[in-house]
Amino acid sequence: MGRWGSVALGATLVAGMFAVSTVHAGSAEDPEVTDPSGDGGQLARDLIKAWVTDPDPGNLTFSVEFTGAPTFYPTTAFALSERITFWSKPTAGTPAGKPVLYVTTSPTQSTGAFTLGNSRFGFTATAGTFGNLNDEVAIGGSVAGKVITLKLPLTRLPGFVHGVDGLKDPYANWVLVSKGPLGGAGNPDTNVIVTTYDRAPNTGFGRNFFTLAPGPTFALNLSTPSLEFPQGGQATAQVEVVNAGAAGADLNLTANATEGYDVVIEPASVSVGGGANVTVNVTVSSSLGAGNTTNVTIAATDASGASVSVTLAVVVGPPIPSAVPDDPGANATANATTESASPAAADEGGIPGFEATLVVAAVGMLALRRRRDP
Repeated sequence: MGRWGSVALGATLVAGMFAVSTVHAGSAEDPEVTDPSGDGGQLARDLIKAWVTDPDPGNLTFSVEFTGAPTFYPTTAFALSERITFWSKPTAGTPAGKPVLYVTTSPTQSTGAFTLGNSRFGFTATAGTFGNLNDEVAIGGSVAGKVITLKLPLTRLPGFVHGVDGLKDPYANWVLVSKGPLGGAGNPDTNVIVTTYDRAPNTGFGRNFFTLAPGPTFALNLSTPSLEFPQGGQATAQVEVVNAGAAGADLNLTANATEGYDVVIEPASVSVGGGANVTVNVTVSSSLGAGNTTNVTIAATDASGASVSVTLAVVVGPPIPSAVPDDPGANATANATTESASPAAADEGGIPGFEATLVVAAVGMLALRRRRDP
């Protein structure tokens, strides 16, 4: 097996290992991480959920949600530092000896309003312990109501394959280090250091996250949205197979239709180069007993099982009437009849050595055929 074959097999095995216990993408409605409300302590940012999404193959988005919109701490809190962090273990892309990825943000307290300050990511050997500050890299972050979101470009995880790799053992936490009592009246006691903490979940980890497989790079375009022809007839449409990817694609085309209809695709298998397109013919025919309308679904599938499809509407009209002869007498005789004179009868009144056969056809004409006896 070649190098790329080994990579493909390995990717399949990795995806299969976690197929039962993982969900591909989280959301606010179905987060990877959940935590009970009300366990954050005094003035805490009460974490209740965290999730990961991959809105495109180039980024991972980490989100954490609180019970309420984060607010600016009063001066009595005398905050020294605050961090909101999402921890996980990528299945690939981490430096040697540092299997844990953290994405973190430190809100800015000096503006009188809650805003994100230094948002960054880094790698470390142990979850819950930050790495070297000099090794951390800035990333984008935003606040929307109760949710804080941080975006990590996948270029920061070299070797991490979108559609194969993911994040294991995820959890989130919020930590505030302050001087003096939180929320107490009067001046803070600068000799007392208070740490307030909330972890989601309280113990253990959330659900593993694995990136969604990238969508197909190919598409189908119909030359016409519908076909119309009489019952018992047929018509043909063209389907353009477009490959928007850089690599070539080998595709099999199939179609299905309701009973009474037949669909033929020519050719049924195509190889489409990167950035190229190929046109195939799709011919639909109907029997005399077929319904008046149907939809034909045409699909293209590659070797990985990725598939796209289009739907062709088919409208069938009344059958074409049979041709009617100009001579009304043509219908006088429904079935042709044949009268034959035996050789003996021919000897009695006919010509010896010949057999005469009279054929009365439906068109009312008389034909004489002679056969010489041997």
